[in-house]
Amino acid sequence: MNPEAPARSPLAAFAGRRYAAAAVAAVLLGVLGTFFRTASVSAEHTTRYHEHVRALTDTLPFSVGDWIGTSVETPASAVALLHPNVLVNRRYTNVRTGEVAHFLFVQCSDARDLLGHYPPKCYPGQGLIPGPAVAKDWHVGAVEIPAMRYTFRKDDITSESEIVVDNFMLLPTGRFGRDMRAMDGVAKDRRLRLYGAAQVQVLTSASMSEESRDACFRSLVEPALPLFAALSTEALGTSTASGTPSGAPARPAGQLVGAGGSTARRSGGTE
Repeated sequence: MNPEAPARSPLAAFAGRRYAAAAVAAVLLGVLGTFFRTASVSAEHTTRYHEHVRALTDTLPFSVGDWIGTSVETPASAVALLHPNVLVNRRYTNVRTGEVAHFLFVQCSDARDLLGHYPPKCYPGQGLIPGPAVAKDWHVGAVEIPAMRYTFRKDDITSESEIVVDNFMLLPTGRFGRDMRAMDGVAKDRRLRLYGAAQVQVLTSASMSEESRDACFRSLVEPALPLFAALSTEALGTSTASGTPSGAPARPAGQLVGAGGSTARRSGGTE
């Protein structure tokens, strides 16, 4: 401090603080303005993204090899709970063997709507008794999918039956998730969660042979791979980090990314 410097009057000090406060307020307003402009652009992108997903969902085939599908009505209570952007619920019958499988694809516009809604939580709520749950990695086409296999049993006075549910998650980052833990990061990200998230379930009878079950899973999931690729925001040329268009995708559409952020391995290739 310079002892020869003239002392500032209380009025001058007050004026200085007032001008400093005004400068800070101006900076904050600028930051907030940028934030809201970014948010509005992000909303435009998320709308386009969800429309694109809906359009591609309509291309899922009802006939796949020996499997012929029919739509199954989803309970209104489930629709009200999930607020889905798209929901595909189909029953497929193998015309050669008579075996039956169910294919469920649900994508929510907000990832938070999907949190907690997966087999270990939902099926026991319907009176089914959970059995073993094991991790299972699939090679479908040229894509590796980390998934879970759950078993559930229904035991009542008249009958006893058991079902197998193969389940995995799809994130807007282009990554797969083995279970609901993969959804947490997306749900907590205030921008990313607006791109939603998706889940796939393939249900079969426990009486089906493992060879037939695995073949069924691949048959029903492979036609959906282009849809899965579209769930990556980069496939639409959208940056989830900034909320602004990003030009060309950072990776080719259809080159999905596996759990943990690693690029899904092509069959016979390397990561």
